Amino acid sequence: MTSGTRIVKSLCHICLSCCGIDAHVEDDRLVKVTPMKEHPVNRLCVKASSIPGLLYSPQRVTHPMRKVNGTWQEVSWDEAFDFIGDKLAGIKENYGAKALVVHLGEPVIGTEVPRVAARFCSLYGTPNYTTGASLCFAAKGIGHGLSLGRHMLPLFPNYKDTRCMVVWGHNPQESRVGEAADILSAQKKGASLIV
Repeated sequence: MTSGTRIVKSLCHICLSCCGIDAHVEDDRLVKVTPMKEHPVNRLCVKASSIPGLLYSPQRVTHPMRKVNGTWQEVSWDEAFDFIGDKLAGIKENYGAKALVVHLGEPVIGTEVPRVAARFCSLYGTPNYTTGASLCFAAKGIGHGLSLGRHMLPLFPNYKDTRCMVVWGHNPQESRVGEAADILSAQKKGASLIV
């Protein structure tokens, strides 16, 4: 770490693991992300390590774009909002409000975006609001409710003290690399794994 670098404690929100990160900042610019040693979930995957590259990628869209004659062109925010508003009004007028589906991906879960999206759907008149939860962690909450009586916290099991693990409908090697490492560590300490 250089003398001009400061560490900002934060969380990675690319997935629901929310790993603890140390964000290395130089001249108000994120230059590197490393695991936060004092955070209980801190085994960073390649997604977390790639945050600076994602943030400053020249391919990142940072302003409204519209495809005109097969070519993407930058437009003003006012133009973008007018265009979207006209399209939404046209959908509602021609097909009804229920023709619109709003779907949110996983990284926005835990932010204010789902509440804003749900309110937007309510005002527009569509009941068709979905999130990545239906394909991801919602089943965990339902399973907890059916087997334990309610959704249980913490979201992250105590792998270091467990003697038997059941992995059901989940592939941590693909979706939560840090969790996969914890499972392997528990197995090395003698824990059984049932898949």
